[in-house]
Amino acid sequence: PTFLDILGHWNASSESKYDGRPLTTFLSDAKGEPSLEKPWRRWIDLEHNVVYSPEIHWNALTDGKMKYINFASGREQLFNITEDPHEKFDLSAEPRFANEKELWRSRMVEQFQLEDRGDGWVQDGDLVSSRKPCLYSPHFPLRVVDCRVVLDEKLLSDSEAGETWQDSPSTSFRLAILPYLVGVFPVFLFKRWCSMFFWDPAGGLEAGSVP
Repeated sequence: PTFLDILGHWNASSESKYDGRPLTTFLSDAKGEPSLEKPWRRWIDLEHNVVYSPEIHWNALTDGKMKYINFASGREQLFNITEDPHEKFDLSAEPRFANEKELWRSRMVEQFQLEDRGDGWVQDGDLVSSRKPCLYSPHFPLRVVDCRVVLDEKLLSDSEAGETWQDSPSTSFRLAILPYLVGVFPVFLFKRWCSMFFWDPAGGLEAGSVP
């Protein structure tokens, strides 16, 4: 979405088809409150799917002060990352943080419901334990059923799904414009940064600015 907005092709009316929102919205909104079809996330979402160990499968939320982690097994962790930035002291079992833990669990439930993740993530208003590993987001460009890609009514393996995705027209387009984005986007950010200090990279200092 951020790249599409930079190139002038972002359509806010179709934002429900995407996982994210353009970060450029905050560059033009002094209040940092973009006008979007769906509310902007109020905290950062972190996820780790099964890669090398079934035990390392979790979702987390943080506001930069507290961090709540919910493992697919049902285990929970809570850290005060302001006072404990290295996450050495798990507060989830301490009675005085019981309400804080419940608050963050409810926030994760709310987040998953807003994303329409389905009953594989939330059931009866609570997080699902023993969640299955899933490599595909709700807006993966191919049809996904029970975390398996379906093409012409055939279930594909993860490797087959990856090959099919790479050969799709939408992916071909993305790969075609990637060099352009890699080259242009850093220049765009550099110019934006320079303009904040009243300096034009092409013309030098503007009139009236302080060197």
